[in-house]
Amino acid sequence: MARMKFLCDADRCIDCNACVTACKNENEVPWGINRRRVVTINDGKPGERSVSMACMHCTDPPCAAVCPVNC
Repeated sequence: MARMKFLCDADRCIDCNACVTACKNENEVPWGINRRRVVTINDGKPGERSVSMACMHCTDPPCAAVCPVNC
């Protein structure tokens, strides 16, 4: 069975963590555990980028639906 694949556009990600929250809520992930996370590279420096890292387990991922910038 085919699975959804994620490609995050680092130029669009605003590090809002809505994807992390949606994943936790939809999958009832316990406190302190994340299936998804947002990583910021070069934090506070020129060239700073945020990238949403996915677990790629869902066939209908709630995290993709909540991104406010559709990255």
